[in-house]
Amino acid sequence: MGAIIGIVLLLLAIGVIALNMNPLVPISLWFTSVTLPVWTVIAGALVLGLLIAWLLALSKGTKNREKKKEQEDKLRVADLSKKEAVDQAKQDSEAQLIQKNAEIEGLKKQVSSLEEEMNKHLATTDIQSEQKTSTTKLAEADVDQQELKSENVTDSIRIEPDTKQTRTSKNKR
Repeated sequence: MGAIIGIVLLLLAIGVIALNMNPLVPISLWFTSVTLPVWTVIAGALVLGLLIAWLLALSKGTKNREKKKEQEDKLRVADLSKKEAVDQAKQDSEAQLIQKNAEIEGLKKQVSSLEEEMNKHLATTDIQSEQKTSTTKLAEADVDQQELKSENVTDSIRIEPDTKQTRTSKNKR
């Protein structure tokens, strides 16, 4: 919008200058010479300037579009590589998760087998301790019986020596 207003003001300025200046101006180009009114020279210079400015803007716009397209291409490539990296990281983490889950399952199996072994060992130990307890009780009963017998024997042995001493002491008297 501002460009249109600028162009209109510029054309008005050229018109005012052209109406105030009517003399002819000689223009010499390389090998030719032309005489033109001042307003046509000014209008021609304006049109030539606008044409050059438009060509430069077009050229710069084309370069900018090319740069923008290159940057968009780079951005797409970066996005694709980022997505690939994210997908690869997801796959790696899923693979590690699967591996860790497998390790956990293996360890759970080891724990359950060790628990079974421990339970079997405890059951065997309980049976053995019961057998030992019963064997110990039998052995204690046997020891008690032997002690009773030995006490009886000792009692009878003690009595005999006492009697011998008594006899011996009686004989001495």
